[in-house]
Amino acid sequence: MYLKQLYFTLGIIFSVIYLYIFFGSKIECNTEPKIKINIPPFIVNSKISINGLHIHHWIIGVFLLILLFILHFFMDCDIMYFLQSFSIVLILHGLLYQDCFYL
Repeated sequence: MYLKQLYFTLGIIFSVIYLYIFFGSKIECNTEPKIKINIPPFIVNSKISINGLHIHHWIIGVFLLILLFILHFFMDCDIMYFLQSFSIVLILHGLLYQDCFYL
């Protein structure tokens, strides 16, 4: 039980560090991420898009969290707690943006 709590806490810490590195400390709409990653056609300037529609990072976090909960039924490993808490913080951060529901 202790390891599960440790992994959950580490997931929160790592996600906050990740978000700070990529997005900085300000939450402002339509800002460019600090680190640019380009993997055309899906990732341009660190923004994920499918058929021209911007997919917010909180939406990806929701799908990841749902997938992790489904996988959790089939296997119970401690790393799941790390990934779940990472996804939760990713979702919460994304929902703080004023334009979080705009495509």
